[in-house]
Amino acid sequence: MYMKIAKLSLRGKTYSYRSRVPEHLKALYASNGNNPDKVIQISLKTHDPSIALARKKVVDEWIENGGLGGVDAIDFVSPRQHYVEQLALVQQQPVDEVYGIREPIIDPSILDGLQQGLIDPKNVSPEILAGVAASLADTTGQSPANKYKYTLRDALSDYRRLRRGEIQEKTLAAYDRAVALYLDDKTDVALDAIQGPEVALWIDSLKSKTAYATRVDHINRLAKLFTTAVKRGHCKERLNPFENHQMGMPDAKPVQQMSDIELLNILPNLSSDEDRAWAVLARHHGCRMAELAYAEIVTVEDVVCFSIKEIEESEWSPKTDAGTRLVPIRKALIAYAEKYQPSLKNPRDYTKRFGNVKKKLYPDRNRTLVFHSLRHTFTTFAYRAGYNEQQVSWVTGHKDKRGSGESAKRYFHGYSVAYLSKIIESIPALSGYE
Repeated sequence: MYMKIAKLSLRGKTYSYRSRVPEHLKALYASNGNNPDKVIQISLKTHDPSIALARKKVVDEWIENGGLGGVDAIDFVSPRQHYVEQLALVQQQPVDEVYGIREPIIDPSILDGLQQGLIDPKNVSPEILAGVAASLADTTGQSPANKYKYTLRDALSDYRRLRRGEIQEKTLAAYDRAVALYLDDKTDVALDAIQGPEVALWIDSLKSKTAYATRVDHINRLAKLFTTAVKRGHCKERLNPFENHQMGMPDAKPVQQMSDIELLNILPNLSSDEDRAWAVLARHHGCRMAELAYAEIVTVEDVVCFSIKEIEESEWSPKTDAGTRLVPIRKALIAYAEKYQPSLKNPRDYTKRFGNVKKKLYPDRNRTLVFHSLRHTFTTFAYRAGYNEQQVSWVTGHKDKRGSGESAKRYFHGYSVAYLSKIIESIPALSGYE
C-alpha cells in the first residue's frame, strides 16, 4: 500500500482527490446533475506523491474559493512550469548596475515549493535563487546554499522517478513509509546533515514499536536512497549514515508449521463458518490471507481456480510479481470455496480473531504459531508428496518459482493448471473437510 494522506487516494497508479462535497458547493454540484450528498473526486493526473500533494493544495484552494469555473477550471501547474514562467519574467527585467543581477520577481508558490521540498533547487536559475535569497534575508538570515541542499525527500522523489516501471508501486510506497517514519514530525532534512549517531537513536526508538524484520527493511530502504543520491552526484561521498547499525535482536523464533491436531483444536473455537473457511482454504492451497480475501474464482482449461492478481479498485496487489497466479481449487472443496470465499473480507480483522483464539489455546507459541503457519503446513505436505521447490513455488507464489538456472529463468513460463491441480490434490485432506 502507499502512505495515506487525508483526501488523497491511489486508483491504480494515479492519485485522485476525494472528499465529501462541502455545504457551500452542494448547489453547484446539484446544478451539474451530480448528487450533492456524495463526494468530489478529481484525478490529479500524476503518479508522483509529492506532485499529488502539491495538486491537492490546488484543489483545496479551488474548493475554498467556491469551485469557480467548475472542475475543468482547475489548473495543475507543475513546479517546473512555475520556474519556466518565472524565469521568463525575470529575464525581461533591467539589470541592476551595482550587483549585475535582474530585479527579482518571486512567485510565492515558488518559495513555498522550495521550503516544502516540492521543488528541486538544482533546477532553479541563479537569478531566481538570488531573488529567493533576498526575500528570505530579513526573516531567516540563511543563504540558499545552506537552506536548499539536496534533501531526503529529494532522494525519495528521484528514486521513485528512476525506478518507476521497474518495481511495483507498493514497493515504492514502502520507501515512502520509511522516509515518513524517519522524518516523524519534521518537514524534511538535508541528506548531508544526517549523521550515524542520530540514525542509531532513531533505530533504538523503533525497537518497542516494530518487529526486527520491519526495522531492517526500513533502514535498508533509507540506505538505498542515500547510496543512489551519492552515485548521482547529489551529495558528497562519505560513509552511509544508514549502514552498519545494531538493529537489536531478531524475533526469538521463526514461524513454524501448524499440525492438523492444532488446527482441529483451533477451528471449533472460531466464531463463524466464514472464519473457519479462511484456515481450511489456506491449509489446502497454501494461499496468503490477503490472497484469499481478494481472489476471484474462475475456470481455466476446465479447472476451477483462485485467480490471484492486482485489484485496482481495492488498491491491493500480490506481495510480489510471482504472487500473480492461478491456484487450482481442490476438487472436494470447490463447493466449499464457492460458498465461503466471497464473504472472506477484512484480513486484518480476521488476524485479530484468529490470534485471540490461538493465544488462549497455545500461549507458549505466540510468535511461532500464526495463520501464516498454514502456508508452511501446505508446503511441507507438498514436499513430502515428492514435488520440488520450483513446482511448489508455482502454487504458493514464491519469487523463486522460475528456478535458479539461467535456462529456467529465461525460457520457462510455468506449469499448466492441470499439473498444478495434481500438486493440490496430493495434499492430505484435513479430517472432516472432504
